[in-house]
Amino acid sequence: MQETKWEKFVHRLGIGWLAIFFAFFLSNILLGGSASSGYITDGSYFLGDKGIYIAVHPLVWYFSKTLGVIVFLYFVILFPVLLIHNLTKHLPMDPK
Repeated sequence: MQETKWEKFVHRLGIGWLAIFFAFFLSNILLGGSASSGYITDGSYFLGDKGIYIAVHPLVWYFSKTLGVIVFLYFVILFPVLLIHNLTKHLPMDPK
C-alpha cells in the first residue's frame, strides 16, 4: 500500500523531531549540561546537570537554551499530529 501525503508528513515530522532531540541529547553530553537546568547570575552563564553547574560562554548558553526550546516546541506540534494520525488511521476513507 502506498503512503499518503499525510503519512509522509507525519513520518518526516517524527524523523525531524528525533534528529533535533538527538542533537539536544548529544549537546548535553558534550557540554556537560543544559541551559534549561542552568542559570545566569552576575553576567556568568551556567549549564546544569543533576546539581552540577559548569560556567560557559554566553553563546554556548544561548545555543543550549535555544535547542531546548526548539525540542519542546517541536514536540508540542508533533504530539497532536501523532494523536490525530493514530485516531484517524483506522477510519474508513470515503472518496465521495
